[in-house]
Amino acid sequence: MKVTLTSFRDAKNWPHCDQYSIARWQPRNMGRTWPTIPELAARDLSGKSLKHLEPDEFRIKYEDRLANKEVDIVLRMLLARHTSDRDIALLCWCNPARQKGYEKLCCHRILVGRWIEEHYPGIQVIYADGAENPVWPKQAGEEETGETDD
Repeated sequence: MKVTLTSFRDAKNWPHCDQYSIARWQPRNMGRTWPTIPELAARDLSGKSLKHLEPDEFRIKYEDRLANKEVDIVLRMLLARHTSDRDIALLCWCNPARQKGYEKLCCHRILVGRWIEEHYPGIQVIYADGAENPVWPKQAGEEETGETDD
């Protein structure tokens, strides 16, 4: 199974995937809505929106959320529900055109992808629409990943 991380803008490029929003809210002008996974939204453990933070502080607070048992259960259930012939796309707003102030993408979906790679072996993560060029460098010992062909 593959998990693609992309923006609402580029969701059209992944029609073969079951698509889920992991954003705090969805666009209203795209002619559709997506099933939402609120547990993966960019919030801290208390539910407060993670915004206006420096990337390292954002990463720490969001990784604390990912380590929460309830979030792990939701993610585990989502991944178990899909078979190897049906891939998943996780969507949010972030893309290089929307982002101001950073040369590289600063988006929680990148952290979700790294979490999946670390905690759910055997699932291929595809970083798309800017996520392949993250503001957070790979940790020592991590394999570089990027967008791949289908």
